Amino acid sequence: MRLSARTFVPAALVALLAACSHDPTAAPAGIPAMPTLPAGVAPALVVYGVTSTAPQGGTSATVYARPEDGSGAERALSRPGVISRAVAVLGAGRVLVAEFDVADTRIERLVSVDARGRGAPLVLASFDASAAYSWVRHVERVGDDLLAELLPIGGVGVPSVVALRAGAAARVLVVSGIVVAADAGRALVLAGAHALAGEGDLALLDVATGALTPVGGGDGKDAVVAVEGAQVVANTRAGVRVVAIGAGTSRALGAAADRAVGVTSGRVVATRPEPSGTSLVSSALDGQGERTLVAARGDLGQVATAAGDVVVYSSDAGLSAVAASGGASTVVDRDVTGAFSLFARAGDRVVYTAPSTMRTALRTARLDGGGATTVFEKTLLLPVPLSVQGDRILFRNALLTEPDEGWLISAKLDGTEQHDVAWRVQTAAGQRAGAPTDQDYFGITPSGTLVAEVEYEGGLLWGSQLVVSSPASDVALELSGLGRVRFAGIVP
Repeated sequence: MRLSARTFVPAALVALLAACSHDPTAAPAGIPAMPTLPAGVAPALVVYGVTSTAPQGGTSATVYARPEDGSGAERALSRPGVISRAVAVLGAGRVLVAEFDVADTRIERLVSVDARGRGAPLVLASFDASAAYSWVRHVERVGDDLLAELLPIGGVGVPSVVALRAGAAARVLVVSGIVVAADAGRALVLAGAHALAGEGDLALLDVATGALTPVGGGDGKDAVVAVEGAQVVANTRAGVRVVAIGAGTSRALGAAADRAVGVTSGRVVATRPEPSGTSLVSSALDGQGERTLVAARGDLGQVATAAGDVVVYSSDAGLSAVAASGGASTVVDRDVTGAFSLFARAGDRVVYTAPSTMRTALRTARLDGGGATTVFEKTLLLPVPLSVQGDRILFRNALLTEPDEGWLISAKLDGTEQHDVAWRVQTAAGQRAGAPTDQDYFGITPSGTLVAEVEYEGGLLWGSQLVVSSPASDVALELSGLGRVRFAGIVP
């Protein structure tokens, strides 16, 4: 947490912050610094951008790719002397790169580049000064076209949905909206001024013709709940709807007052208001086989779904689990009776966080009711689960007062063997003295390599860099140099 000389902090808060001071802990012996790549498998590429400012002014920004194990030098993917930033990994080993004007204010070109240097770059779009776009929020492949959500200069406002294709002019298909999913030449878009907040008008977009067919409630209040392949579940004013994008159809599900909360194992789970309280029901995506999971009750709280036919809900009895296909409920955690945030199913357990006054607990519970465990809980700290690998969980801790700054921690699902991750950074000159002041998680490659960012603020070290590690190791290897680094993606 950074405090200026003028910041006033009450003495009680100072004491609490002091109690939250962080001293990195080492991993137990036997945890490898890096996972072993399978024999004959080429390492994945980590794609990132590096930005620098010259002493005399002006910005330099270059896109690079480097093997996950650091076995080769970083290789530039962007043109020399052009301000370039990586937008996304497109698949088939290609990366979308945005090239900016010399003032670094607007996009001039969008280019598809092969991350391994195979073949020439493909120019997907060129923009003159009249097309004032500052960034690409999201991209979605639809046949030969790439749908891009382009943000206006300043980044304020809803993006435009633009179709890109090599050798063709860019086509603006939706002026204000976002792409939900795509299939068979169509895309489902959420249009309107509040689309970025999750509300708008759902419509099927024919990418070839630009025609829009409304499929929602028409009141600007449609909200997407889940994407299941080429089918999308949404709440509308008329109830739950399932949109089959490729087929171009939309159908109602359940009663008009139902509200979907999630999908698991091909079943839509929804709450249903009744005179005696709220019940929980489920049905297949085609509306068949409706079942009541929880009879109407007045204390039904939050509901969430997890992989493998699991539904979790809170009530006065505690946190309970029930199969989406039906059956008896099991109380899995009697200490959680209100709000919770479900992260994932992990074997015979569920992983979730539960807030209370001045703290949030990271917990796991056995689905058979065999007990719940607190993995981490400490005053003023916010644990955010990131990934489950076998019997271990990787999470990020941050101060409630400074959620953008935190550190990575690994622990077993039962809360034991807890230690810090990727803080002993190994450079060409040896282990770097001092721990990072901030860490960010970016993902795990198919072979199991953790990609993270470490940041230093103070002393002789300033800036950030990408590092790689085993998801449970305290040792990390530097991947990029120290500077202003921005992760873009992983190319398998």
